Amino acid sequence: MKHFLYTATLITVFGQIFGANPQADQQLIKAIRAIDVEAARKALDSGADINTTYQLFSHSDNRLPLISVVNFRKPEKRADAAALVQLLIERGANLEDTDLSDKRTALHDAATDDNMTLAQLLVNKGAGLNPQDRNGYTPLMLAAQTGSQEVFNFLLSKGANVAKKNKMGQTVSGVLKQQIGVRPPEYTTTHQQMLQDLEAYIQGQHLGMSALTGRTASSIPELPRDIVKAIAGYADFTLNQDNK
Repeated sequence: MKHFLYTATLITVFGQIFGANPQADQQLIKAIRAIDVEAARKALDSGADINTTYQLFSHSDNRLPLISVVNFRKPEKRADAAALVQLLIERGANLEDTDLSDKRTALHDAATDDNMTLAQLLVNKGAGLNPQDRNGYTPLMLAAQTGSQEVFNFLLSKGANVAKKNKMGQTVSGVLKQQIGVRPPEYTTTHQQMLQDLEAYIQGQHLGMSALTGRTASSIPELPRDIVKAIAGYADFTLNQDNK
């Protein structure tokens, strides 16, 4: 009886670590490490668990396959990484799952890296725009913090929430202002431009820009900044300042 219980326990633990098909899971691990789309496809066809965390790299915590691929930063593999993300999503990867340490989704990581290809893919496939990580940061806030301007404006155009606050009580505006305040002026040009884009976007929302321009508020970042400011100035509108 004891031998049976010991064996059953080992099987249970082994299954929790590697899933229902350990061999296929190991194949998926190798495919993710190599960013090999076809090898990943074969592993998934063989029953690999797409939503189980694995220690994919010796220096990292256990991570989901999707988040690991989004975090793969080698430029020469970006196209393959995008194709692999597409495959993982098609096979049922959960877009809202987070990593174990920072509680960040795949979209958080795409925003941090200013990876427009993956950000568009994730959002178009239904990824939530406003999840908050362990510190309360949304993907928009991380794009602001890291100067990821292209993804920042993309998330604005999709209607990302600009009023959410992180655990420090900052909105995305506060995050940008903090970066401008702590960095040397020569390194804040991008953040200053992003803050201007954000202010123009918020002004457009409050002014009902859809009625004035025939566009929705979420498309304001696409308008020339001087036009938005001219309309905002004509209406004598001022933004509420952060209580920082």
